[in-house]
Amino acid sequence: MAEHIQVGDTAPRIQYTGDGIQAAFTYPFPIFDDGDLEVYIDSTSTVLTTDYTVSGAGVSAGGDVSFLIAPANGTLITLRRNIAIQRISDFQQSGVLRAQVLNDELDQLTAEIQQVEEQANRGLHLKPFDADTSMELPDKATRMDKVLGFDATGQPVASTTTLAFLESGATDAASSAAAAATSEANAAVSKANAATSETNAANSATAAATAAAANLYSTILNKALAFSVISTDDGTLFLVDTSGGNIIVTLPDIVTDVAEGFRVGFMKSSALNTLTINRAGTDTINGGTSYVMTADTEFATMVADAATPDNWITFGASTTSAGAGLSKTGSTISLDLTSDQTWTGSQRSAATTDNDGSFDMLAANNFSWTPIAADVIEFTNVTAGQGGLIELANPTALTITKGLNVTADANFEATVSAAGTYLIGYYCGNGTNIRLTYSGAQV
Repeated sequence: MAEHIQVGDTAPRIQYTGDGIQAAFTYPFPIFDDGDLEVYIDSTSTVLTTDYTVSGAGVSAGGDVSFLIAPANGTLITLRRNIAIQRISDFQQSGVLRAQVLNDELDQLTAEIQQVEEQANRGLHLKPFDADTSMELPDKATRMDKVLGFDATGQPVASTTTLAFLESGATDAASSAAAAATSEANAAVSKANAATSETNAANSATAAATAAAANLYSTILNKALAFSVISTDDGTLFLVDTSGGNIIVTLPDIVTDVAEGFRVGFMKSSALNTLTINRAGTDTINGGTSYVMTADTEFATMVADAATPDNWITFGASTTSAGAGLSKTGSTISLDLTSDQTWTGSQRSAATTDNDGSFDMLAANNFSWTPIAADVIEFTNVTAGQGGLIELANPTALTITKGLNVTADANFEATVSAAGTYLIGYYCGNGTNIRLTYSGAQV
């Protein structure tokens, strides 16, 4: 450079808005080399010689940036000086101190200070008249995924509110605002229709009632501890997990807290423990003081009825599972005719008199065991209906007889197989318990 540049009081950053036609843009601050400029189109950093060229390096008044392709209409163009902060000279002791070298050094330092000032002005800083206080951020672990705020002294702190919660709230607020705007527009249309035609208004009311009924549960909340239902819970379905212990829920007072038609639902999501729903005040729940749910996936809908007394009308439902020896298809439960159950010697008592032990079984189940010599098996409480069989291994000296309450048409029969190894007794019953009693040798 023949003459040193003058670094004036000009911010080392400027922005323009593209129009799709203009390709050259002025930067009004000095630079020392073409590479001292950072050039952005919106948030995209462009490349020297590939996307643009620079003129005016070393000129106090600055120069121009010329794009090879004009930036699109509406784009934001940013021109910013960004030089490396470094010494560019080294003065020798007792050496010649040339004005040109000294001026260039001071120009470089001034430009670097302006650059730091521009960056600092774009950050958070205290007003000149503010009292001295620390603006140091909380440590990384404390502020991670938190909202930054300020405490009572004005110092930065990490809020207990998480960033995810704040963002979800903004999303919900936007959705609510959109829904409110839609509702307002619909209300205006409904009002116009009502003014135009009474018939149309009646049809709109019917449609609104249908929509409300279809939207019985507009909110679903998960609970795992005791809680109270409040007035804003109208139309809420509570999914209550009782796996951790019994849970008690308290309903609101129908007259003082809510009104007739207030409705809530409860679903118990564990087979363990109980879910007890208690009334408030003198209200009743289906005429009682509480409602207890015990089964997994048991469900109850409760609707407030402002009567005398005020009553929660409750509709409950639960599923039924088939136990051992049963099978379930849809809502039909059937007896399993193929499974065998064992009556072992340990089930006999130690007494030696008649009827010294008993064993209950459902009709149409099959049983097999090894009897002891001189045992007597007696069928009682057998009625016509269903049939089944008993297989007896080693039936030596074993007697099977009819006992009490065996109807004449029970078709009782006892036979010995051809091989003589099993005694088979057929019986009929109506599906109630059948009692088998026995006597004979002890076990």
